[in-house]
Amino acid sequence: MTDVPTVSQLVYGPTAASTVPVGDHSLVRGLDKRDLSGRGPDAGASGEDHCTSGKAALEELLKIAPLLPVAVSENRHFALRGVTAAALGDVDQILNLGAGLPTPGGVSVNDVVRHHQPLARVVHVDGSQGVAVPDRAMLARVDNVLLVHADARDPARVLNEARELLDESKPVCIVATALLHLWRNDENPAGVLHEYMRAFPAGYLVFSHCCWDKVEPAKLARLRAIYQRYFMPIYPRTAAEIAVMLDGLDVQEPGLVEASQWRSNDRRIDVGDAYFLAAVAKFGQYVVTSARDAA
Repeated sequence: MTDVPTVSQLVYGPTAASTVPVGDHSLVRGLDKRDLSGRGPDAGASGEDHCTSGKAALEELLKIAPLLPVAVSENRHFALRGVTAAALGDVDQILNLGAGLPTPGGVSVNDVVRHHQPLARVVHVDGSQGVAVPDRAMLARVDNVLLVHADARDPARVLNEARELLDESKPVCIVATALLHLWRNDENPAGVLHEYMRAFPAGYLVFSHCCWDKVEPAKLARLRAIYQRYFMPIYPRTAAEIAVMLDGLDVQEPGLVEASQWRSNDRRIDVGDAYFLAAVAKFGQYVVTSARDAA
């Protein structure tokens, strides 16, 4: 019988002693086309054959960035740790932009937050019809969970539908992981994100963004070409550009770091040179409260 991983194991990922040598693609299992495309709101909308195109893309990506599946997996585990931090901060409603279902080991944001907040309400957002239909059918069987079929770049529409379940007078945890690097600068990704935060009095932002500062220009061009061909355009940003997106927020310790290093029990994982920067930040009244406490 195969052991079923616990919520804690899925939140923290491989143990501190774990290493993933180059060429070991065991972590690829469970990753699909939506994982590699960042699980954004338009992922899977092209109508391509999901399995065939995903496999072809994975093969090309692994030739250039063999540790990319590790970085993707670590980003997913970070998201679960971030949601855990919000739940431990007494937040019991989640707005998950870019649904990202299924999740590692079958454990979802719903499971993690309800481990600490049993009556939590969760809204997932996904703009892909191919994703939304099966996900909606699956989530329909779960109490206090809603799937909004909309583009996350349209906060007015998303928030209007999310009001069916979320209470905008109470704090919320907004999950925006592996999402904003799918948006062009002229789409104002930081501005859109802050618009979601302004709709609530306070809360936590669980955030990650692709950062390829360490990728050589020629390699970066090849990676972006693969994403353009199989998924959608991708817009990696520098660490400085990503940090600006968190201006005005109370970024929690350990700050904006590579995803595997965010409160990960001192694990050391080699994620290669194409990775995700991640942070959890308080916003709204929580920022005011934190500043007053510090004074």
